[in-house]
Amino acid sequence: MKAARLFLITLLLASTSAAHAQERIVDWKVYGVGKIDESEWLFFYDAKGITQTQNGTVKVWTKTLRTKDVETFVKKGIGRKIDENIAHKLVDRYLSSLSKIMDADFDQNTRFILYEEIADSGRIQPISKIFYELYCSENMIRELSIHFNFKGKTRSIDQPEEWEYVLPESVGMDLIKLLCSAPPKEKG
Repeated sequence: MKAARLFLITLLLASTSAAHAQERIVDWKVYGVGKIDESEWLFFYDAKGITQTQNGTVKVWTKTLRTKDVETFVKKGIGRKIDENIAHKLVDRYLSSLSKIMDADFDQNTRFILYEEIADSGRIQPISKIFYELYCSENMIRELSIHFNFKGKTRSIDQPEEWEYVLPESVGMDLIKLLCSAPPKEKG
């Protein structure tokens, strides 16, 4: 089975175009999968937009896609460019951000790479885009800007929220783990 995948990857690489070399404006990385109500959601952060402030916080844009929308997109056909990008990443032994924190197997990692490529394509309308500030040493987070698009209704809030502690074992904690280089401060 893995030999067949490697053969497919090799074929895809042989047909790559110069489009792969083009610079992307954003680089969405999957950092979480979660269920809210009856829907499953995919959470991404923009790796190219991460900024570290002088006061030790990290700022980053995130977006949320509904898994159902992504799966519908996959069923319709993802396109050659996305196929090629996935093949390149697999050959380069790329590990998605989520794979790193959850010790994913090959198939899970391939699925996460697919999600990232679809997010990068911009062809699915995100349910939300949130500009977060992370207070890494305290495991705290706050929203600086929120943009929702749900069931055809759009809403934006561009006012910083209060700091909140991040729940253990949450997608927020996964974001902290991935973007905060120093280990969390131990208390007590």
